[in-house]
Amino acid sequence: MDSYPLRTRVYAHVRPTPPLRPPHGFKFEARLMNTSDFGKRLRELREGQQLSQERIAKLAGLSADTISRIELGRISPTLDTMVKIGRALGLPVLGLIRDDFDRPDELAALIRELPARDQNLAFALVGAMRVQVAVGDD
Repeated sequence: MDSYPLRTRVYAHVRPTPPLRPPHGFKFEARLMNTSDFGKRLRELREGQQLSQERIAKLAGLSADTISRIELGRISPTLDTMVKIGRALGLPVLGLIRDDFDRPDELAALIRELPARDQNLAFALVGAMRVQVAVGDD
């Protein structure tokens, strides 16, 4: 039986990656959304698109009872369920959980404050996201 010596290398010069920091002047305010808030938000979005619980359930591949229970705050949806509901509404999950998601003026102002190189990167990222949405990849 051949045995091979275990070789290990120690890289003393490798340092841990520093944490990512938001751009200068960027303010992030987060508010946790509980089950009841999510249900109310779902109902607002669904009714805003004039969809019945049965219709959105069918589009999302869920039962109408599940949609009802989520809207009433009786159950907390899984991430998989939120993705399905988001697709049915034509929104990313972030659009489901944040009522201030659609703020293009604020986004444009943030991008304008970035250095030119970072502005180009931001436009490239948004362009890639648009292509991903159009293709339907996740």
